[in-house]
Amino acid sequence: MSDKRPEKPWTSRSDGGFRAKTVFVGLTREALAAFKTTEKAWINEQLTEILTRRKQACDLVKGLEASGLFRLKVGRTAFSTKAMEFYNGACTPGETYTTPEEKWLDEQEKQSHDETVKQSQIAYRDKAVCWLIARGKRYGHDFTVEGAIGLAEQIAFEEAVARQKTIWMWHGFEGQNCDGPCDGWNGVDQRCQCGNRRVSWTQGDGHTFEHPSVYGEAY
Repeated sequence: MSDKRPEKPWTSRSDGGFRAKTVFVGLTREALAAFKTTEKAWINEQLTEILTRRKQACDLVKGLEASGLFRLKVGRTAFSTKAMEFYNGACTPGETYTTPEEKWLDEQEKQSHDETVKQSQIAYRDKAVCWLIARGKRYGHDFTVEGAIGLAEQIAFEEAVARQKTIWMWHGFEGQNCDGPCDGWNGVDQRCQCGNRRVSWTQGDGHTFEHPSVYGEAY
């Protein structure tokens, strides 16, 4: 068994900022996982040897106690008790500690995720601007950059509602639990055909101006 602890396959340095942070060069999730596996095996080897020595010491003390050559009031020495605790696994290393490397990787992945989301939102906004202009809306007059997505999704919602009204005379709706016979909702009036439920158009989950989704819902 080697007494030398495994070396980390990455290096660390300061980023040189005003509030200096540690940067780990060459660190990846895969490299960290491989190193932790190697280090855990090394720790287990070290621990096995330590526990073996403690067990031998514990057995010796217990033997002396049993022979009457070595006895305390409590019947067992503190050393013997501690040795048994280690031998029985009561003092094994925990698994909840988060290393600086893991924290750094978490930060890097979060920053990467946030940047991806930001770029996706910018791209979606730019599409909304083009979508509105294609429908005759004037930038700076009818809408702003900040309001482009909201306006585009509202127009797409209204267009989808108009299309639905031309497809069916009666529409089923969410929450349609009328007491008697009911053909549904005509998509125009505030109540369903039997008059039992108030109904309105609602945006569906995942509604966008590119892929509009609408349905009737009782309220």
